Amino acid sequence: MRPRPVVHPVRRFCAITAAGALLLSGCSNDDSSSSASTSTPTASTPTAGSAPPAAGAADSAPAAGAAAGSSGAGSSAAASGAGSAAAAASSDAGAAAGSDIAGSSAAGSSAAGSSAAGSSAGASSAAESNGAGSSAAPSAAGSAPAAGPAQQLTVGDARVTVSCSGTAKAGQPTVVLLAGMPDPLTTFASLQRSIASSARVCSYDRLGEGTSSKPAGDQQLSEIADFLAKVLAAQQIDGPVLLVGHSLGGLVAAEFAATHPQQTAGVVLVDATPPSMQRAVTTLIPASAGDVAGAVRGEMTALQSGQNPERLVYDGTPIGSIGDIPLVVMRHGKPVFAAVPEYGAGIEKAWQQGQQQWLELSTDSRMVVATSSGHYIYRDQPDLVYTAVTDLLTT
Repeated sequence: MRPRPVVHPVRRFCAITAAGALLLSGCSNDDSSSSASTSTPTASTPTAGSAPPAAGAADSAPAAGAAAGSSGAGSSAAASGAGSAAAAASSDAGAAAGSDIAGSSAAGSSAAGSSAAGSSAGASSAAESNGAGSSAAPSAAGSAPAAGPAQQLTVGDARVTVSCSGTAKAGQPTVVLLAGMPDPLTTFASLQRSIASSARVCSYDRLGEGTSSKPAGDQQLSEIADFLAKVLAAQQIDGPVLLVGHSLGGLVAAEFAATHPQQTAGVVLVDATPPSMQRAVTTLIPASAGDVAGAVRGEMTALQSGQNPERLVYDGTPIGSIGDIPLVVMRHGKPVFAAVPEYGAGIEKAWQQGQQQWLELSTDSRMVVATSSGHYIYRDQPDLVYTAVTDLLTT
């Protein structure tokens, strides 16, 4: 009998350093402003046209203890091994375990390798932008409406938590937000409220995440994408969707677009985990590495073996082409892997190369560099994500 999946190395990594599981997602789980609840079985839709919240106003990172307990299997063991020498790799680690920026006080103004990412790798359109001062960003508002009450749907033998808000408009795709591992849907609460002012938008907890059922067994990436199609059907979303995927959620978004192109109107990859990181990390970091570096390597090997909350088994197989589906690729600008001793620079370079490779998925792709952001771009520069989404909604 297969043993229960172990606690994902992301948990120990989050406890040790603020770099926080950047390869799949991170430590900053819940948007503390969310009022989502699974106790309400039916969904209600907030009034259309309500003003979006101030950009990032409700996106302060939760305390480390709260973040560690909000999602994923076996989170009570999150803090084990926290008192290691690796904590010294980042002076901000203890106070900022809810943030994805390693050593943010030292890295705040530098954009690692931003000049190297200026070239487009095989994409028809890869113009980069830092999005500063975007006029289309969410405007400051007094009190923002809730992102939308969560409800649980029965999909096959599983229970899936879904939150939808905003009003569907004729001819407009529904926006679907896909969080990284192990973040729950509430991580998108502020962004979802912003988008809901002009479109129908939904987020959901994949199996093994948040308050959805645990998966019955190991899952392939294609199975998770197919399950998303079933979730959309259960939510009676028949038209095309615009997918917004963060970190590992970006892998799911890309796979869905490749295997369900008729259902996909566009894709926004928000610092999405590149398939190439599997080989890059396990090549760069030896199996003998410990502490922070060992946790990073362990994250990748856990993904290969299915020892993670979603029981996803993924070996880094490249995603297929999505044709001419509009694609926006966003990458972080701050050197978020700086807290990984000895290997940080190599991991950062591999990540940036992987972001360039994402552009090759579509003949209609472009790059956006979030120069002031760490891994959580939708928290650090929410206006960039909001603008990318609204731009695709109008094309």
